[in-house]
Amino acid sequence: SAVFRYFMRWYLIGVSRFAEYDMRRDFYLHLQRLPATFYARFRVGDILSRGAQDMNAVRMVLGPGLMYPVETVVTTIGCFGFMLAISPKLSLVAFAVMPVVSILMKMLGEKIFRRSEVVQAKMADISAVVQENAAAARLVRAFVQEDAQRQIFGKENEAYAARSMELVAVSAALFPLLLALIGLG
Repeated sequence: SAVFRYFMRWYLIGVSRFAEYDMRRDFYLHLQRLPATFYARFRVGDILSRGAQDMNAVRMVLGPGLMYPVETVVTTIGCFGFMLAISPKLSLVAFAVMPVVSILMKMLGEKIFRRSEVVQAKMADISAVVQENAAAARLVRAFVQEDAQRQIFGKENEAYAARSMELVAVSAALFPLLLALIGLG
């Protein structure tokens, strides 16, 4: 099992990294071909933040997102077969908790998704502030706005940290809760 798991992780995670590299390269090349009017309509920080976050999400789906469900299905089928052979009644009792686990996964998954979107939007705001200040550095210095811009940047970072902690709180509860429910079964 350990050898099989090692090679599965090495292969799938490696493939997902290569796919991410190709996507980032294609994204960069595409951004270079876009007209200037596109950049007038959308903030550069928002484009870069969303691109980076979305590519990371795709990489996670291609690697761990494929690996863990396949591993879970194979393990579940194998374990369920052995459990049925040992005691069919006890097997059904043990698997009675699975609908609760499924409902919990759906609820927490939706919360994590919504909070991830908020975190992504806050990252875009931070990137936009940095990009705007870099582009207008002379104006910021000419009108002695360094402290005001630092405060704006600090507030954006604090808001990002707060939204990230909300996401972490839900994400951190997921695994222990699942283990407790499955252990209860």
